[in-house]
Amino acid sequence: MKRSLKILPKGRSLLMVKNIFPMLIFKGGGMLISLMLVRLLLGVFNRETYGVWLTLSSILVWISLFDIGLGNGLRNKLTETIAKGNVTLARIYISTSYVLMIIVSVLMLLIFLLINIFVNWNTVLNIDSDLIENLNLVTSIVIYSFLLQFVFKIIDSILFALQKPYLSSIIVFSSQLLSYVICYILIVSFDLNDFLIIVIIMVSCPILCLTIYSSIYFNTILKKFKPKFSLVKFKYKNDILNLGLKFFAIQIITLIIFQSNNFIIAHTISQSSVTDYNIAFKLIGLMSIVFTIIITPLWSAVTDSYCKGDFVWINNTTNKLNFVWFLLSISGLVILLFSEKIYLIWLGDLETYNFKLLCFLWLYFIIFMYYGIYGNIINGLGKIKLQLVITLITTTFYIPVSIYLSNYYGLYGLVSTMIMMMLINVLWSRLQYHKLMTNTAKGIWNK
Repeated sequence: MKRSLKILPKGRSLLMVKNIFPMLIFKGGGMLISLMLVRLLLGVFNRETYGVWLTLSSILVWISLFDIGLGNGLRNKLTETIAKGNVTLARIYISTSYVLMIIVSVLMLLIFLLINIFVNWNTVLNIDSDLIENLNLVTSIVIYSFLLQFVFKIIDSILFALQKPYLSSIIVFSSQLLSYVICYILIVSFDLNDFLIIVIIMVSCPILCLTIYSSIYFNTILKKFKPKFSLVKFKYKNDILNLGLKFFAIQIITLIIFQSNNFIIAHTISQSSVTDYNIAFKLIGLMSIVFTIIITPLWSAVTDSYCKGDFVWINNTTNKLNFVWFLLSISGLVILLFSEKIYLIWLGDLETYNFKLLCFLWLYFIIFMYYGIYGNIINGLGKIKLQLVITLITTTFYIPVSIYLSNYYGLYGLVSTMIMMMLINVLWSRLQYHKLMTNTAKGIWNK
């Protein structure tokens, strides 16, 4: 593709800004609800029981990535197709993706039904049967419910491709708010302390909100992209899956690296340490959430920019995001300075407070955010083969190293491993970005 140095109209940047402000409102509201929910649930359960929920939540993240890359593959292909003005092909991609996702969900359900017969989840999650008596039932409900979300989650990819991620944030906020309100009413007014019921509430609200909002969006603002069974054409599946499978492989590898942390902590340290780690992660990660909101529109905007040859916009946007990264890194230091008071106000005690752990996590997050700038741009360009190779290599080392360091240095050892892996990501992504922007990327750097 020939590159044009002509600066296109500022509509792309304006669209990003229009997304960022409502996302800050809804994501900010979601963060507040999430923090309030932690205190609410810790008031009902002890640290060990709450740690069980956090570990189960990790399973949800694992399952969410088993869409064989359909979501991200659809996102990139839709953005390219819409940039070229081909609405009919966009509807074909959307309709076909829904049917493919139904097939994937049914296959996963059958696999789980087969495996679940032989699995003792108390052993897998290292949880005493006296702590959660019906854990196999709880786990089954969590997984069944989440498989239902698979099909409806396609709406997120469509909204991202159309550069309207703020509409997706409304769905997430609504489900968080609904979950909190129902839990609050049942816990405060009816003294609910049944772990199973609370889990059912937490997993069913997202399904309800996704269903309602999908119907609303497809009958209003997304009407011209509404899926139709007659538009399902499996000959187009490779357009989505060729790139999608690469994203899927990267997602699985990333999953193994970072979403295994709760399991590693549970087995090498304790379930209560899972709670300590996640609370600290949630607090210091606030700066990362804000940063994620800001860069969420970047991926599809880069795809659109690349299709139109506007590399000047990509470079200018990268420079602005580096400045935002610096400001948010400083904000993380402010959180550290007042962290003890925040814990007291937020949780009412300092039982889970660990300043040294917060410092380690701050360092991890500033490196993570910096990588996020270049990683998102590379994803938007679709040049992800190098990323696939490197993440595969780092995965080989992450699990044994993190387990070894966790056994000897506890949570600090685990986070240290996370920091080392993220530093590797910064090094290759910066170099690949430079090569792509200067037209010197050859071989694997340009695939």
